[in-house]
Amino acid sequence: MLHISNVSFSYGSMSPFIIKACSTEFNSPGIYLISGSNGCGKSTLMDIMSGFKSPSNGRILINKIDMYSSQKSVSTLRKIISYMPSSLRMPLYLDVSYLLDLWMGSLCKNELISAFNLSPFMNHKYHSLSDGYRNRVHLAVALSRGSFVLLDEPLKSQDEELKKIFPELIKICAKGRTFIITSPDNIDGLKYNKRFTLNRGVLNEN
Repeated sequence: MLHISNVSFSYGSMSPFIIKACSTEFNSPGIYLISGSNGCGKSTLMDIMSGFKSPSNGRILINKIDMYSSQKSVSTLRKIISYMPSSLRMPLYLDVSYLLDLWMGSLCKNELISAFNLSPFMNHKYHSLSDGYRNRVHLAVALSRGSFVLLDEPLKSQDEELKKIFPELIKICAKGRTFIITSPDNIDGLKYNKRFTLNRGVLNEN
């Protein structure tokens, strides 16, 4: 279970709050959607839930572990949280095969490599890939590890082929796991446990 309790965030005492007193629970495995327009705070909220940013106020509990105060949290969170931010870059001059061996988990590994058509690119350098194929590598890594998977606008810059297969991949990989996905709009083909809208930093369940 991931529990957000009265979470707010600003970049300083003189700055306005980007996230405003958000509270909710992702209390069972499945798929959850957070939608909202660009600039509404989706990425900031995902950064907070993944441990990339500390909230200005409030608490984040994962499996009853306080993410920002428990001494056990860092090592534990590394094992159970997988996060794909909306903007990500990997080491440019490493082979795709090396990157996948280094970072990819064991969950659905072969299925993901096949579905994303990565086999022909295993000996290619990461920097030589198109943006679309770089994102395929990022998604393959994120989907293959962790019981809590956070995907921040995963279909951004993706080609139409991947957009078509994405819902089925998520359904396969989400079994027994918690997926939290952000998107400007609904993603067709996915059935959600809950849907939320983030508007000017305020999170509401639809």
